[in-house]
Amino acid sequence: MAVKKAEPSGEPQRKMPPAMTPEAREQQLVHLAYNLAEERLRNGTASAQEVTHLLKAGQVQNQLAIRELELKNELLIARTTQIGNEETQQQMLKDAMRAFAGYRGEDVPDLEDFDD
Repeated sequence: MAVKKAEPSGEPQRKMPPAMTPEAREQQLVHLAYNLAEERLRNGTASAQEVTHLLKAGQVQNQLAIRELELKNELLIARTTQIGNEETQQQMLKDAMRAFAGYRGEDVPDLEDFDD
């Protein structure tokens, strides 16, 4: 990583590699914003809004709300997977019914005959 310039705090600012996805870019910007807010807090120039936001971000309630959203997201993914599995099972059942009809010497019916 290349050193860009020295910050007032004496630490060199490092250039980040370009983000590959919009989500990664958003994370980079959030990281930069938090670094700037930290710098302002250390210098005593942070606004009341910045201080309040950072205090709220650290609260347990906020962390629990974030965790709840993560769990809801996992549940939605699991439900989506389950729906896909059910569709696969239904297709396998239809194929088996066609095969059994063929074994009995019957004409193999269309798949629509086995729809609910």
